[in-house]
Amino acid sequence: MNDEEAIPVHFGAGASDTYQISMESNGHFGTLILEDLFAGKHQDLGSGLPYVFDAHPSDPSDRFLLRTGGDDATNVDD
Repeated sequence: MNDEEAIPVHFGAGASDTYQISMESNGHFGTLILEDLFAGKHQDLGSGLPYVFDAHPSDPSDRFLLRTGGDDATNVDD
């Protein structure tokens, strides 16, 4: 059984800069994929590598989805 969820993650940049998002998994969610809806990219946060992105105060705050569950990371950018 594959119980996937997509959780909206809002981000508001205080200044035009480079930011990063990282997360530690305790293994209860399977994969943790951060989807950047603005840039069209995906990052497997369970890999231990942060997702690095540029943001500006005028960017939409509903920029990300955190996809949890599943057994493998599909459609992940290298």
